[in-house]
Amino acid sequence: MAEDRAHVEAVISRLLATLKGPGGFGARRGAAFGLAGVVKGLGIASLKGYGVLDALKQYVEDKKSATAREGGLMAFECLCEKLGRLFEPYVIHTLPLLLSAFGDAAPAVREAAADAARAIMGQLSASGVKLVLPALLKGLEDPAWRTKQGSTQLLGAMAYCAPKQLGSCLPTIVPRLGAVLSDPHPKLPLDMPGPLLSSLPRATPWGRWGAS
Repeated sequence: MAEDRAHVEAVISRLLATLKGPGGFGARRGAAFGLAGVVKGLGIASLKGYGVLDALKQYVEDKKSATAREGGLMAFECLCEKLGRLFEPYVIHTLPLLLSAFGDAAPAVREAAADAARAIMGQLSASGVKLVLPALLKGLEDPAWRTKQGSTQLLGAMAYCAPKQLGSCLPTIVPRLGAVLSDPHPKLPLDMPGPLLSSLPRATPWGRWGAS
């Protein structure tokens, strides 16, 4: 058993190293998918048991390396896609990382954050939506524009939720987004929640919220 664990640790270490290494986008993307596959095979407990979550958190928070930040976000995206709703209990811990990444100076990091947000929101159950919504709505009231921007973009990613989950939270979200749309800050463009607003007819067949 000790030898098996050592082998698994070596594989995970190689994949984590590739995520932040100089191998290019394809290598990082492959490592993200590989890591997600290993975690799925080992079971959800391996996220903490092998230090995967802690390592990815360090990568996304690495101020000196945009490559590490991008790789960490890729891994979160792939973990969510591979694990589905098994990953849901960990979503609340990834939200602060995503909020920060949406305001990153590096375009590749911002794109990776958007991809991760779409994957995460697309997998949320009704209980998962209830879990993350308070934190996102609180972010809309934050005086820091980057946090407000990230919260708005994450709410926009809720367009990728299943229609039932999306429809249940729209009465709460839409009025709060209205307040953000009136914010005069130049870094808060009016089209930020566009994906969410364009999904209104799909989530509410009678157009109640879309028509308001």
